Amino acid sequence: LPEARIPLAQAAITVAASPKSNSCCAAIFKALSDVGSKDTGTIPPHIKNPVAEGLREMGYGEGYKYAHDYEGGYVMQEYLPEAMRGVKYYAPTGIGYEAKVRDWLARIRQGGKDA
Repeated sequence: LPEARIPLAQAAITVAASPKSNSCCAAIFKALSDVGSKDTGTIPPHIKNPVAEGLREMGYGEGYKYAHDYEGGYVMQEYLPEAMRGVKYYAPTGIGYEAKVRDWLARIRQGGKDA
């Protein structure tokens, strides 16, 4: 504990003094509402892990792109079920670091990779 007090206190102060946003909270509540109130579809086969025998033959993992194999650690790939395509949950604000997240998401949605 003696060695951990200072970095824990610093982390708590940094978080407490940071600009606040409820964007993540709003995204979680919207997603939970959708899961509880509508058919959100099934996991796309290319992101299903073919760990059991016969799953690869069923298309599991076929066409999956491992992001870390691509420049910048990002690759354009659809992860949502067909029923959820186009649904956006997270809407970052222009407050604090979230503005950088917003800008990064805008760039990758337009096909760019560099943050």
